[in-house]
Amino acid sequence: MLDNLYVWIVGAFFLLVVFIALIWMLQGRPIAPAGKPRRFCPLCKSELAANETLKGLIVDSNPPQKILIRGCTRCAPREETGTW
Repeated sequence: MLDNLYVWIVGAFFLLVVFIALIWMLQGRPIAPAGKPRRFCPLCKSELAANETLKGLIVDSNPPQKILIRGCTRCAPREETGTW
């Protein structure tokens, strides 16, 4: 009789673990940080604002295009003209 009870307990525990894992996956893994990931400039390593973009120049017009990253608004050279 106790063997049958152990089987029921193990089965209920397994179903509980599966149920919790499904909720965890469907809710977007609550362990992950909330909101958008932070973005950084690859040159000066400063954090970019939500509306801030990186500056760059298109080097090659043939596919695949190559883009030369010049930096963010804080570290990019201001005297250069090009695709900003």
